[in-house]
Amino acid sequence: ELKSGPGTLGIHAKFTPEAITLRLRSQRVAIEQALDLAGYAEPALHGTFDGETELQGTLSPLALAGSCKLTARSLRVLAPSQSTTAAPHTAAPAQRSVALEIPQLTAAGDLYLDPASLRFDRVQIGLGQSRLRGNASATAFGKLDAELRSDDFNLADLGAVWNVAIAGHGPITLSAHVGQAAPAIQANLSLAAAAIGGKQLGRLTADLLLDPATGRLNVERAEATSPERHVVADGSTLDFESTGVARAQAKLRLLRLPLREHGWSRPNATLLPAARSIAS
Repeated sequence: ELKSGPGTLGIHAKFTPEAITLRLRSQRVAIEQALDLAGYAEPALHGTFDGETELQGTLSPLALAGSCKLTARSLRVLAPSQSTTAAPHTAAPAQRSVALEIPQLTAAGDLYLDPASLRFDRVQIGLGQSRLRGNASATAFGKLDAELRSDDFNLADLGAVWNVAIAGHGPITLSAHVGQAAPAIQANLSLAAAAIGGKQLGRLTADLLLDPATGRLNVERAEATSPERHVVADGSTLDFESTGVARAQAKLRLLRLPLREHGWSRPNATLLPAARSIAS
């Protein structure tokens, strides 16, 4: 049993000439310390995790298979360090802001380990009330790929991460890729009824690209349709700051919009298709 601060890692191993059985149990282990021991300098992921892992297989050649359950708490993804303008001999370590913050995340699935890769099959991820299923893999060269999906994702669970009042239910697919190129998380969603800030948008489809290093969400395309509205957004961005403030840059095409919401006296007047772009 290993202890570091409040964290505990218990290891139980059983050897035979043919195989090994390995059981790991962690409690309140600091993620940044685990990543630092694994050779990652200034890890961007902070938080703690509890978990249970059981693996069986051989050490030579290395081939282990089993199951894993993890619960991560107070997850924080830090933005890259900003360069300082102070003189080199007086410069203090740069403070890193929090790009993303997740109160709790659960994960469970089948685990496979060999000398070249780590594979996580039949993954089940829990975020708030939502559940995602899929697969993930990591290589010894630092490449990470994940594909997740949900048939009924609760958009409010993402709103809690970014401190934004968004709502809606529907199918969603997520893909994450981390490697030689800049890390990115891509999402495609289709919600039957969505809302932002209490404003009902109707049906919403969107293609999103998240930069986990900065917390910037790029809206490659989003379309909201209802009997009264038809709004399309292309090439928009949302920057979520650690203060909880979201800064947006949006280019919208208003194809149909109730004019009564903007002070017009005719209650049934609508803005006809106009392909007008608005930047804010």
